[in-house]
Amino acid sequence: MSNIQAIPNTDPLFTDAARAVVHQQKSSLHFLLVELQIGHTRAQRILDELEQAKILGPYHPDMLQRAILVPDLAQLEEFLNGMLC
Repeated sequence: MSNIQAIPNTDPLFTDAARAVVHQQKSSLHFLLVELQIGHTRAQRILDELEQAKILGPYHPDMLQRAILVPDLAQLEEFLNGMLC
């Protein structure tokens, strides 16, 4: 869990997005657009924040989704609780 990093000034939907991505094991832009009912630019920014936090792997043009680096919700919640303290 030590490779996950807190980042300042995340989007207010960052935690919701992180939970949805890890729970559903989907990390595509389209997934966030539909799941969070937000626009393209905001969804892309949240994906970038999730990458900076090392919850997601980097973008690869030949892949539909980014790699999800946090295997389960328990580890994600541990990270998010540390981020909010």
